[in-house]
Amino acid sequence: GVRPDIALGNVLLLASRGRSERTSADVNLSFRGLWGDRLFGHTRYSFGTRYDDADGALSLPADNLRPDRDWGPTRQDVRHSGFSGLTLRLPNELSVGVTTRWQSPRPFNITTGDDTNGDTSAKDRQAGVGRNAGRGRAIWTTDVHFGWNRSVAGGRGGGRSGETGGSRRDGREIGFNVTARNVFNRPQYGSFNGVVTSPLFGRPVSAQNPRRVDVGVSFSF
Repeated sequence: GVRPDIALGNVLLLASRGRSERTSADVNLSFRGLWGDRLFGHTRYSFGTRYDDADGALSLPADNLRPDRDWGPTRQDVRHSGFSGLTLRLPNELSVGVTTRWQSPRPFNITTGDDTNGDTSAKDRQAGVGRNAGRGRAIWTTDVHFGWNRSVAGGRGGGRSGETGGSRRDGREIGFNVTARNVFNRPQYGSFNGVVTSPLFGRPVSAQNPRRVDVGVSFSF
């Protein structure tokens, strides 16, 4: 418990070794030009695992004498994730799109909040609890987009493109769009409290954006 040199703080010995492991599988499905060449869609699903032995180059292990015990899921170990999008091109240069994104819970580290082993780092874990053993909550969000574009002053409209519903046009063009993000205003929690002695243990301590509506007008030439 006595520092060799009281004028210094913690002196860390870092070793440039470690390992990581990633396994993943992806499925993509798309369709174009259905319903009179007006409906476009795309769906993607991913399954995977990510493991390593540290959350970063300067992230200390729970037990500096047994760093091998820190092998576990990474903070990005999202087992399931997906995306779906539909775009419908309507008459009079109108378009409507809906996108949905979802993912299974991310892990978080569970600690005691104490420095039982005396290494000056309060990252100790309970016996039998591995690194990043906790799981937060799943995320699901839906966005809706409405757009209108009209060629003016000799430009030509009505061009076609892929599932995004956009167009290729020549000349001047005016556009109007409304995008509602997280339209159902579902909570999208970020980090979670993993200290078992805290009254906030297991509860979210940050969140991503709530519902947001953007309105835009554009003019191109």
